[in-house]
Amino acid sequence: MRSLSCLLFFAGTTLAQVTHNVSVTNFAYSPNPLTVNIGDTIRWTGVSGLHTITSGLNSMPSSRPGALFDASVAPPQFFTHLVTTCGQNGNGVIPYFCRPHEGFMSGTINVNPILSHVGLPRVGGVVTFTLNVPTEANRAYVMAGSFGSQPGLSVTAGRIIPLNLDPLLLISLGQNNPTFSGFIGTLTLTGQAIPNPFVAIPAINGLIGQQWFFASVTVNPTAPGQLGSISNSDSFTIQA
Repeated sequence: MRSLSCLLFFAGTTLAQVTHNVSVTNFAYSPNPLTVNIGDTIRWTGVSGLHTITSGLNSMPSSRPGALFDASVAPPQFFTHLVTTCGQNGNGVIPYFCRPHEGFMSGTINVNPILSHVGLPRVGGVVTFTLNVPTEANRAYVMAGSFGSQPGLSVTAGRIIPLNLDPLLLISLGQNNPTFSGFIGTLTLTGQAIPNPFVAIPAINGLIGQQWFFASVTVNPTAPGQLGSISNSDSFTIQA
């Protein structure tokens, strides 16, 4: 079985990041919502009042408040966050709120997907993935699949890989499996996985109707747990 700890780690140059400025004033975050890419930085600056920037929908434990970030700002303080995951739960959305003003002061960060697929997901067919992470150029990546994306795998720094620990995950990480090709490799100078990873769906009718989920992580030797960017969850349902 492949393991992240067994990978060769590649350090590479990354493209310049984009910084998005958000004002925290009048019980609101502005602009809101905000759309970003993996590798972008968000800078919240306090304009008036004392507020927090707390990831999650609310303070309920099920919302995992503060898992990704949790900071307070008052004028002229600021807080920055480097976006390294495609949504708090791999769904492309990072909600956040203000703890003192919960219920009426919240924001949304929409993260553009970096993993997608093409091809008809049918038994005996082939589905090809595009993985594009420009800010992780030259770094190693690992993909895997599972039968579900929630609740996901909790990893370092409060992040979640949107895959579950199940038989499909273990099979997709296995060595020399003809069903899953290119699920481990190194991104190019432009941050693409080439050749593209693909799934050759076995010609087994018992697979019809199953929904398979996929996600990827990059390897960054300087990051906590050596985990770099975590992709969105990409899924398909196998057809006849």
